[in-house]
This record gives sequence, structure tokens and C-alpha cells, in this order.
Amino acid sequence: MSRYFAELDRRVPAGFPADDAIDTATASFNPPRGSFVLATEAGATVGCGAVTYLSPTTAEIKRMWVAEGERGRHLGRRLLQRLEGEARSAGRTTAVLDTNATLLEAVALYESAGYRRVGRYNANPHADLWFAKPLA
Repeated sequence: MSRYFAELDRRVPAGFPADDAIDTATASFNPPRGSFVLATEAGATVGCGAVTYLSPTTAEIKRMWVAEGERGRHLGRRLLQRLEGEARSAGRTTAVLDTNATLLEAVALYESAGYRRVGRYNANPHADLWFAKPLA
């Protein structure tokens, strides 16, 4: 996650203070409140993502990241599908997520995966786009 946070700090115009983000992840992404997934290849971590449960029907996709050198191989799509599967297995019928508009690859992935833009549903100061998708 430190590699992910460092990339956010470089790419998001206002920067990204990672100070409490790892503590928040530790508390939110463990069962029964959520789950955290690592993508590995040849023993190296090349991506990650999490899902946290906001309500009995809604899951939030969080901290999706794929290492820069691994992009373009559909790893992000597979990771997103895995997280959606985690949410479905936990009985959630809707997935939501937020992102920063400067993360063009993420926006394109979410839109191509069926996410539609919605109004702000949280107070994340680093997000300026919010999405939702029914998990049929």
C-alpha cells in the first residue's frame, strides 16, 4: 500500500497524505467489515484492492491499485471482478466507489466495467468522482 499511496501523492494535484490511511485500512478491510486482496506474480505484489461493507446491501470498493509496470494486462479488471465477487458473496447487491479524476486509467476501467457516475456519497476529500453499479 505504500507504493500505491506514493503514486497517489505524485498524481493527485493536492497530494495524498498517507498518515492514517493504513490504520483506516487495517480497521475497515478485515472480516466481517470487509476484505483485502493482493495480486501477486512470481512472489511480488503487483496490485491490491479492498471491499468494505457500508450497509446490508452496499459494498464500497477501495484502494484498487495496479503497479505501473503491470498495467495494460487486464489485471485491474480481474482485481475489480474479484472484489465484486467478494461483495456478492457477502450478500451485497450494489457496489460503490470513488476516485480522483486525474486517475484516468481508473475512471476508464470503472466506466467500462459498468459503473455509472452518481452524486457524492461520502466525504472523501481526495475524490471528485463517485460511481455505483448493481451487482446482479
